[in-house]
Amino acid sequence: MSPEESNVEAASRPRARVRVFDVWAVANLVLLAGMSWYVYRKADYEFGLYAAVFMVSVAFAWWYLRRFEFPLWLLALVEIGILAHFAGGLIHFGPGNLRLYDHRYFDIRFDKWVHFYNSAVLATAITYIIDGAGVRLRRAKGFVVVLMMLGVGAVWEIVEYTAVMSLARTGVGDYHNNMRDLVANLAGSVTAATLGRWWTGRGPAGNN
Repeated sequence: MSPEESNVEAASRPRARVRVFDVWAVANLVLLAGMSWYVYRKADYEFGLYAAVFMVSVAFAWWYLRRFEFPLWLLALVEIGILAHFAGGLIHFGPGNLRLYDHRYFDIRFDKWVHFYNSAVLATAITYIIDGAGVRLRRAKGFVVVLMMLGVGAVWEIVEYTAVMSLARTGVGDYHNNMRDLVANLAGSVTAATLGRWWTGRGPAGNN
């Protein structure tokens, strides 16, 4: 085949479509790069570590999950969770100039609300991935999604443990804080499973 024929054939192929997920991933990589620069300038190495982990996670998700169609509303909910995480650690206000994470709402620390929210959203995303991959788990799907979300939460606790062991100062907390994080993750993922089944019959606890 001549070079001219090769060019014609290449031009006739459909171009790779830019997905909403592509835009979301690139925007977040830029955002997280800027966040890393900001927190390192402030010498907040804990959230610098978190920003680096988020960047790797977004890059991996972009590479591995691009074949799935994620609705815009779900990506928006994930984005809210990312922003809430960094806001919790970087915004200080009120008596004692406490972090947002340390403030309590309905007698529950904001940190636990973020864990609950992010677990619910990620459980929903996991459900979309399972459905998009054509995996049929039927009544076990809700249980599997909850276990997968607990696994993701456990990995995050390892990231926090890494921060505690490698940095002089963090806001991670003690063993009780770790367990409460996992309980909040469980509550969020179970809530997503329950609401998903009730609302559409195709949520994390659906029969597909």
